[in-house]
Amino acid sequence: MAQKRGGGAEHVALEDDSNADLQLPIEDDTLVFYREWAFTVIARALAVLEKEHALKPALFQTLKPWLDAASDLS
Repeated sequence: MAQKRGGGAEHVALEDDSNADLQLPIEDDTLVFYREWAFTVIARALAVLEKEHALKPALFQTLKPWLDAASDLS
């Protein structure tokens, strides 16, 4: 019989204290630099798009949350 999708995956309980070793990696300066650089590139691209769509500001403002997902991460 075929397994369901993810049937072979190990399930880990979020409340389980034995998973304390599953920490997010500590960010080094290089990763911070690249993330900030990427956010700057995205912000500049959005500024250009906003200028290009100056005749349709309502449309741009409606679509901007989907274009600017990085703002949720900072």
